[in-house]
Amino acid sequence: MEYRNQFITRILAAILFLTCLTVSSFGAPKDSLLAKCNDIQECDRLGRKGLDSQDYGSAAPFFIKSCTLGGSGSCNDAGLALKMLGHSSAEFLPYYEKACTKQSWIGCYNAGKEYFERKAYRKAERLLSAACRHDDSYSCTVLGASYHTQGKHASSLKYNLRGCELGDPTGCFNAGLDYRDKNQAKKALFYFKIACTRRLAVACLNLSDYEERFSKKWTAFNQKACNAGDFLGCNNVGMSLAIAGNKERALGYYRLACEHGISLGCFNAAAKLEENGNLKDAKNFRLQAAKLAKKRCDEGRVDDCNLQKELNGRNLAENTLGEGSVVSANGAVSATSGVAASTQQALFRKLKPAIAVIEIELLNVRSSLGTGFFISHDGLLITNYHVLRKAFDFGYPLKIRLFNGTILHDVRILKCRDEREIDLCLLQIKTKPEAWFDSPAQAMEIGEQIFTIGHPLGFEYSMTSGILSGVRTQKSTTNNKGDSVEMIQMSVPISAGNSGGPVFDSGGQLLGMATMTVDPVRSQNLNFAISAGEIFRYKDQTFLPQDLSTYRNTLAMKRKENAEVLNKTVALPILRSINEGATRTQVVEESVALGTEEYLVGVPAAIALQCFRRSRSAVACIQADA
Repeated sequence: MEYRNQFITRILAAILFLTCLTVSSFGAPKDSLLAKCNDIQECDRLGRKGLDSQDYGSAAPFFIKSCTLGGSGSCNDAGLALKMLGHSSAEFLPYYEKACTKQSWIGCYNAGKEYFERKAYRKAERLLSAACRHDDSYSCTVLGASYHTQGKHASSLKYNLRGCELGDPTGCFNAGLDYRDKNQAKKALFYFKIACTRRLAVACLNLSDYEERFSKKWTAFNQKACNAGDFLGCNNVGMSLAIAGNKERALGYYRLACEHGISLGCFNAAAKLEENGNLKDAKNFRLQAAKLAKKRCDEGRVDDCNLQKELNGRNLAENTLGEGSVVSANGAVSATSGVAASTQQALFRKLKPAIAVIEIELLNVRSSLGTGFFISHDGLLITNYHVLRKAFDFGYPLKIRLFNGTILHDVRILKCRDEREIDLCLLQIKTKPEAWFDSPAQAMEIGEQIFTIGHPLGFEYSMTSGILSGVRTQKSTTNNKGDSVEMIQMSVPISAGNSGGPVFDSGGQLLGMATMTVDPVRSQNLNFAISAGEIFRYKDQTFLPQDLSTYRNTLAMKRKENAEVLNKTVALPILRSINEGATRTQVVEESVALGTEEYLVGVPAAIALQCFRRSRSAVACIQADA
């Protein structure tokens, strides 16, 4: 009897917890809709609507109710929404685990990843192994990492190989590391090559370590790393070019590496500029090298600590720039002409509250960084579409951080792009900003001094200046109506992280939005901003609710078409060669050589290969996929 009373008490407490959670934590997410949502599909639809617009507060109650009605994927989505709302792991982890018990393998992965990060390895392994057994590649790789952390190297290799086979390049790279630890260099190289082919930059850099420094192969692997986004590879390519006598291209690669936070790239650029007699620019690059080296040395990077010592020997480290420093078009620390320094400082103080940091994270790792700014008193925030692409197209979590450190998760993406595919997105936040740009500047003058504030390479709220070089039009490539977008050409220095930031004149009037730089290897400060007129026209465009769903449906169709093309041109020929007697190892090696290996065990060929493994008949799989 006592046990029964305890059981009833726990049930009532759980119901009370869910009720309080729904009402107090999320606000009232349209109670009438929640009451009418009596089946899993309807609750999921309403929850997905909130999730698509990053409105986690309204999404969570619908997913929780769908989960209690028996939905599996909705339990995982409930956990995700609760996590994004800042709830503790004790509140969101049970939903991930419940999704896992209902065979939603992404729930197993999310729960296992959380336990792994908390070093609760046994719980992590139980959940991750369940997902791995059902061909979730990321779960296999994280499971391998868990075993590696505990020194269980045989199990680590086993699951990293499984993750690699299912298409995760990190699994291939980790398998290579496991083989390298076992002194099996040939196998290590094989799996590093697979990971590099799948554009995992760190794998390409590791491959270069096996080649003679500055040889053709060494340079080629560093070029692949550079193309895949590891800018140390760009610096290394620059070194090869410098040795070959191509000093101009070498300087371009050094600049590219420097702009993306590689201190050695800045240092090498300074050395080349000194050789060319450009001592002023060389000093500015050395200042930037000192700033980056100090930051990365503080993070424990030995090479940067050594570089910092060398720079300190030149008495330059103390001259590094601080937050909000004004930099002219050529990188000098403070403007010597145009607007007075005191006016620049006043501009910065006035406009900083109008600017936000935009971050997109996946598994607590920052995947994208950009800038946004307010264009109305009621919380309309604008930025570039390419800054938000991962959140808008793929649903990655979005975080907005204001100048005072306030973090906003409850953000709605109102619209992105238009029929011209303009690089803009409009967002709505509930917090009213302290400052905003309410209209475009009345006039633009070629040669006038202009400014931007942004977060280049994570150096938040950096202010840079230059001149307005020209006003251009960019023709639309998406329709035949002759539409175009007005762009501002400027010499204001911008880097990754500046995108979406405001460009303004000495009076603080909005001129445009920092958007792109053109071929930094061949040019200097050839940068462009979408004009303020375009921004406010975009803000005022009539927006229909179905625009978002229409765009998403179009995107889904494009992905399906691409998958079908790849299946016929890459996956099926591979299957035919298997059917003709080639071993799997031979096929993988051949595919690596052709540069098509990523389609062998990735999307979309993974489906066909799973069919082959089950049926052992490539012919049947080919007929099924054709």
